[in-house]
Amino acid sequence: MAHYDVTAGTDTVSQAQFTEVYNQVNKVFSDLYPNAVSTSLGTNCATYTFGWGNRKSKQFSKKITHKDWNQLIVRINIALIHTGYTLVSGGNTVSLVTRGEKIAAAHYNALADASNEVITKKIDTGIVGNKIYTTRSYANYLDSAQAELSALTTATRTDSWQTQIITELRLSFSDFDDVRYFFNAGCDVRITPSTTGATTAAGIEWANIIAAIGTFYYNIDGPNYTGTTGTLYWLPFCDLTSEYQLAFISGVGSSGYGGYSGYSGYSGF
Repeated sequence: MAHYDVTAGTDTVSQAQFTEVYNQVNKVFSDLYPNAVSTSLGTNCATYTFGWGNRKSKQFSKKITHKDWNQLIVRINIALIHTGYTLVSGGNTVSLVTRGEKIAAAHYNALADASNEVITKKIDTGIVGNKIYTTRSYANYLDSAQAELSALTTATRTDSWQTQIITELRLSFSDFDDVRYFFNAGCDVRITPSTTGATTAAGIEWANIIAAIGTFYYNIDGPNYTGTTGTLYWLPFCDLTSEYQLAFISGVGSSGYGGYSGYSGYSGF
């Protein structure tokens, strides 16, 4: 979808053009666009969709009103603010139209450009070095100013141990689409291990492992971490299965403890 070039002495937006921009905005905002198959892992897993609901106004009508147009603008503006993307033309919002105003080429172009840019423009989200380096569509990026961290659970271990400590944390989703929407909107799951008061050789080794991990996090691109030492395995969320898969090993300690595995399916991750 590109700029609407004014020809034949008119710049009024046609129904076909409205449908085109309608479908483009819904590629970001919901699952209502041509060839969308919301429950198909292979078809729609890593698409742009946030799953934020259907547009309320009619898609097909003889007359395009300011209400129809503004509902699309509001949706793309929410996406722009969510991602923190700055438009090529400046700012991160598209101006609403007023009641009775003719929907013209300039309005079409502003909305078409915004939806195109948030889908096609890329942002580097990885870190060079021993971390995974990724380039992601802005549509699947969450601006830190719009993010909020929630402490879901805390697992505490005080038992003595011999060769390993196994702790399982499970994040459950209601169905596949919930998982898809969660990651497609740029959200992530974070695990931050900690320890205090270590004095034995084994305890100090665990403290070194924890320091090397920092925070382990998992998002649409797969696993990553904020620490200093470790080995990551390429495992984007679309590749998760019903089996455990290794995502990360700390690389510190005599046995390289500190591994994380990902688990998926309709019951959780």
